[in-house]
Amino acid sequence: YNAVTDSVSASVEVPAPDLLLKGLGAYNAEDYKSAVEQFNELLKQDPQHQEANFYAGVSYLGMNDAQKAIPCLERARTGTNSSLSEDAEWYLSLAYLKSKNKSKAEPLLKSIDSRSAGRYRERAADALEDLRKP
Repeated sequence: YNAVTDSVSASVEVPAPDLLLKGLGAYNAEDYKSAVEQFNELLKQDPQHQEANFYAGVSYLGMNDAQKAIPCLERARTGTNSSLSEDAEWYLSLAYLKSKNKSKAEPLLKSIDSRSAGRYRERAADALEDLRKP
């Protein structure tokens, strides 16, 4: 009997795909606050979820909160989806630049710039050039 009543009072977890879809919907509507809430709920269930970390990080950037974006983007960068990792690396470099941490941004930008086929290569080269200006 106790097992039945205990399970009834437990909170119901929203399935991860639903949280991701809700978060992406809010993100696409540029409602970054709601997006972050959805992604953070998903990250409570799966702290290493690469997409949730990535979109939470970019949402934090959209809210001008680079400090909160950085840990999310760090986790997204080390995930298994290499395309998403590349995106995360670019946005992580932007987060470091926004937080005035050039020493962390520069190696990332150099890494991005060194790839012959990277889609952020040109932007990274421009950012590096800007960093070198007095």
